[in-house]
Amino acid sequence: MRGLANAEGEVYVVTGVLFPAHFRQRTGPDHVMIPSGMWKAVYDPVANEAAVYVCANTDQPDCKIVSLAVLSQWSGIDVFPTLADTVKQHVMQMPAIEESPYAASVRAEQSKAPGFNWSDRSIRRGLCMLRKALER
Repeated sequence: MRGLANAEGEVYVVTGVLFPAHFRQRTGPDHVMIPSGMWKAVYDPVANEAAVYVCANTDQPDCKIVSLAVLSQWSGIDVFPTLADTVKQHVMQMPAIEESPYAASVRAEQSKAPGFNWSDRSIRRGLCMLRKALER
């Protein structure tokens, strides 16, 4: 997004998660909802164009670029409500989807770092038990 903003001068970016009605997966004793996907909507006011990156929340995310209208159908959210329907239906040209080299290096470092691995299931379970004990 930084490259697009530098090239275009100004862009508006809104990020969110998807919780489709047919996919209400929950986890843990508190039944926390797990989003089925994440999205990043981008609007270029100079070109009056918009598009949305949407990625499935899976081990190997499946990402695509869609219109604001498609995002609205999937999420019920009208990210930029004042835009014309023609802008919402059109998918502007966006930078290619690629995995962030930063994200890959962070995951690699976390897996070999000594100490706590905050994403470890037993660590999370212990923290949840501690929180519940403190709430009593």
